[in-house]
Amino acid sequence: MLDPASLNMKTKPASGFSQPPDLAGLCQAITEQAPLPMATVEKFGHIVRYANPAFCHLMGKSMKHLVGKPINKLLPQKDACVTLIKRVARTGKPESYTEKDPSKPHPVFWSYTIWPVMEEAGLVGVMIQVIESAQAHDATVAMNEALVLGSLRQHELTAAAENLNAQLQTEIIERQQAEDRLRRKDALFTALVEQAPVGVYVVDAQFRLQQVNSTALPVFKNVQPLIGRDFSEILQTVWPPRVADRVARRFRHTLKTGEPYQSPEFTERRRDTGVEEVYEWQIQRVTVPAGEYGVVCFFNNVTERKRLEAIQRRMNLLAAKNERAVLEIARRRIVEKSLRQSELAQRELLVEARELHAQLRQLTRQLITVQEEERKAISRALHDEVMQTLVSINLELSVLGNGVAPQDQTLKTKIAHTQQLVENSVLAVHQFARDLRPTVLDDFGLIPALHAYTKDLAARRKIAIELTVFAGVEALENAKRTVLFRVAQEALTNIIRHAHATRIKIGVTDISGVIRMEISDNGKSFHVDQILLAKNPQRLGLIGMKERIEMVGGCLTIKSAPGTGTLVRADIPFSSEKPQKRPPPSP
Repeated sequence: MLDPASLNMKTKPASGFSQPPDLAGLCQAITEQAPLPMATVEKFGHIVRYANPAFCHLMGKSMKHLVGKPINKLLPQKDACVTLIKRVARTGKPESYTEKDPSKPHPVFWSYTIWPVMEEAGLVGVMIQVIESAQAHDATVAMNEALVLGSLRQHELTAAAENLNAQLQTEIIERQQAEDRLRRKDALFTALVEQAPVGVYVVDAQFRLQQVNSTALPVFKNVQPLIGRDFSEILQTVWPPRVADRVARRFRHTLKTGEPYQSPEFTERRRDTGVEEVYEWQIQRVTVPAGEYGVVCFFNNVTERKRLEAIQRRMNLLAAKNERAVLEIARRRIVEKSLRQSELAQRELLVEARELHAQLRQLTRQLITVQEEERKAISRALHDEVMQTLVSINLELSVLGNGVAPQDQTLKTKIAHTQQLVENSVLAVHQFARDLRPTVLDDFGLIPALHAYTKDLAARRKIAIELTVFAGVEALENAKRTVLFRVAQEALTNIIRHAHATRIKIGVTDISGVIRMEISDNGKSFHVDQILLAKNPQRLGLIGMKERIEMVGGCLTIKSAPGTGTLVRADIPFSSEKPQKRPPPSP
């Protein structure tokens, strides 16, 4: 097998002559200093026999942990690498291969370049160069440094050769031998440069293209002639004028100042082919063998790699979108199912609520009926029994007062005071009985009851009340007349408590077979909907009015607006059946 140490073929010079440049040692030094990972592998067994520092760094292991190990144990895809080594060993031709590292979470590509290592006996092994896409930039910078060192050594070799030529003038045989050795070693050095996996070309001090390796030649395939041609003309042929001018200025600046340059990702459309290509490239000033400055450029055509990375990104994006879409579809199906279940539950709850509401209204109506009967009974008892008892007591006190001696004024005063208390009690009981249920409503009808109630209320509250009643209202059945009275009573109570009105109008009219009672005031207004929906005691009176009216097949309307006061309208049909439609509203 071939190890870089075997390249160090030192030849002892003839006595009295300087030793020629050690090109084999220079080749080993370049390999050692090369920024790209390189390793030498046996033809048979594929055992690693040498690895440069860059290869050790890439593998994350020292030399002693790599040498003697099978190469397929060190790389991500062992089958592909072994197949490539076997093919190079069989054909003797260089091969390249690019693969994606599946162990990385982001797209990372490995590129292998394998070429044969030859000795006089034939092919003894292969040289493997590995590039990881994430390390391409660092590898290129390191190669620049190695090539600069190589150029400096080449300059030294030129000086040594001149010295050797002077000495070989007298020793032609030794000179021919030294030149022969130099040609062999120079050929080996040129072969290493030629087989470099990156494109390399050199521009001399006259800004002419001096050298191009085979990897770089495809870039200039449409430029003829190539070697020795002005580099600006070459650039104008390959790239658009603005791009060519920019690149030429950068080369001239480096040639003049020695300042190296590393380009960011270079993406442009070629002028000669019309194809957009992507490159990674950098330049550095070096000393060419002629002793002049030149500019060496290292570049990689990464168009295919970028295309694969873009495809991978699009695939990842599509996969993420597809995953989100699947999750969204599943979520929507769950939501739709929940909505259907919720809708069924709501329908069931609605039916149940309607049934409960109907039961509640029935109970409320029964309660109102019972309450009204109880009020009637209590009012009768107060009027017929309590009031009669109080009147009898008052009469007895009057008789007792008449029988007291004239000189007993203290007793007469007490009796008179007691009589006044009894009279006040009679009035209070009478008022209480009338509030519960006025007997005049049962004895004389709705009109006298309304007249008596409004007259008493106007006197007590010092408020003007105007009452207009349609005489035919007395033809209503007793339950409907009671409802109208209670609605009027509740409405007037609310006006006194909350509206602070100074004028009230009550009207009872006949409209198309419907008795309409309207109660209006000039007091404070309120928001009807808010009151009916709010949780406060004030709404209970309005709800009670509405329930009473609907009990007898009628309807209740309440309107209230700022500046116009409040209007309460109750419509009750004459017949016992519920009306088919509401009567027209009053203007």
